[in-house]
Amino acid sequence: LLKIQKALGEYLENQRAAFPRFYFVGDEDLLEIIGHTKEPLQVIKHLKKMFKGIAGLTMEGAETGRCVLTGMVSNEGEVVPFHSSI
Repeated sequence: LLKIQKALGEYLENQRAAFPRFYFVGDEDLLEIIGHTKEPLQVIKHLKKMFKGIAGLTMEGAETGRCVLTGMVSNEGEVVPFHSSI
């Protein structure tokens, strides 16, 4: 069990080193983010922890499984469209 915990800790540390904003979320949240990378609606709830000024994202096609991000929403409700969709 200790070997598994150590390996998991090293894996999470490698993920944080690759994307430093992951240092702002705990291990459980990071595991949820990694586990739901293909489900943006599950990841969006963690944005506030990683990016202080972003409350959410605007998207199209989430119901069809072909989600395209079109912009971001600030904590004040301002919508900032992306120049090109992601």
